[in-house]
Amino acid sequence: MRRVRVAYSRIIRTGTRQGDASEMAYIELLGAELELSEKAEKRSAARAKRNEELQKQLAESGQGDADSDK
Repeated sequence: MRRVRVAYSRIIRTGTRQGDASEMAYIELLGAELELSEKAEKRSAARAKRNEELQKQLAESGQGDADSDK
């Protein structure tokens, strides 16, 4: 069974715009912070894994040692 996340929106009316009297508002999505932080954690973990693999390949090919001699 799939978990369903619920997000709510908050609409804050700021009044009318002076130039053309259009209604203005801020629309904010609430409850999405957790999902966004989970995605960021997954991306950083994948990036760290790629960097580890790259460093391992460089060390195996001998290119990683050339930088340490300088």
